[in-house]
Amino acid sequence: MAFGTRGGMNRAFLTDCDAKDAKDGVGGGTYRPDTAINRMDLYELWRLFVVQGLTAWFIKPQAWPILCALMGRLNVALNPDRTMKSLPQIEAVRRGQPDMLSALAIERGFYAGRYEERLLYLRCYRPGGGLPLIRIHGQEHVDAADEADKGIILWAGNFAFNDLIAKIAWSELGLDVSHYTRPVHGFSKTRFGLKVLNPVRTFIENKYLYERVSAEENMVAAMRVLRRRLDEGGAISITAGNRGRQLAEAPFLGGVLRLATGAPALARASGATILPVYTLRADDGSFDVTIGAPLTSQQSNKDAYAKEIVAQYADQLAPYVRDFADQWRGWRYTAALDSAPLDSGSAA
Repeated sequence: MAFGTRGGMNRAFLTDCDAKDAKDGVGGGTYRPDTAINRMDLYELWRLFVVQGLTAWFIKPQAWPILCALMGRLNVALNPDRTMKSLPQIEAVRRGQPDMLSALAIERGFYAGRYEERLLYLRCYRPGGGLPLIRIHGQEHVDAADEADKGIILWAGNFAFNDLIAKIAWSELGLDVSHYTRPVHGFSKTRFGLKVLNPVRTFIENKYLYERVSAEENMVAAMRVLRRRLDEGGAISITAGNRGRQLAEAPFLGGVLRLATGAPALARASGATILPVYTLRADDGSFDVTIGAPLTSQQSNKDAYAKEIVAQYADQLAPYVRDFADQWRGWRYTAALDSAPLDSGSAA
């Protein structure tokens, strides 16, 4: 594994949409969690800055997958109730996919990836750098979108290492990306966590971003900021997920995938190119960031447009999930084929 020293000084600036005045959305002050600090915060302090910090700095990255796989197994074994709730959902969607990992192996890999991701962030604080080799595929799609000059939406797949590795790749491509995020992104949802713990992640990520567009409660203002960036011909990034005012669903493997339609809505309104992004770790510890072909639709109806974009995304995503099922964190966005349909307030 080749480690380098990419990235410069902390450069991203924060646009706090929860602090915007009423003309930008619902108004109000900066997001302030109800809980000041809890016992889990103290546990995270010990884990991050002692156990995991020492592991990241002094154990070679080549050994991380084995160590984290053991930790993933232990985590799953120690949480049987949670595991028993997760496995049926995974099994319902992987049904009919005989070559995929078992539901239990996927669940173990999910938690192994969480541990390994933490080590990756913490390694970045070690003097001399700590970033792995990253191969970027699909640059021609970025170049074509840049040539169109209507803005670029990077719709990032929720894989284990997406949060940092994809941002590094975008920086390598010379993109100044405005990234939509939440203040609770990281390790904690308390006021202490937002001030002390979560910056362990965001400090590193900010080296590779132009802007963080943050909103916990005022998502309307955040979407307006992102729309302005697109109108200026800029690049934005949104992680594919199910948090939003409207959802659309599409067939996916043996079930359905349900995603928030914020990214498709921005593409439709602005004319920007929407590019899916998939970030995967190879067996040798290096990474492949693949920027897929543009997602397009000629539908004039906004719900039909969103549904077609989500269907294309699901089709592109499926092969990556089949081959790297234990690295995908989107299982909670799926449902069985015979599950209740989306309600009338969602695109379906």
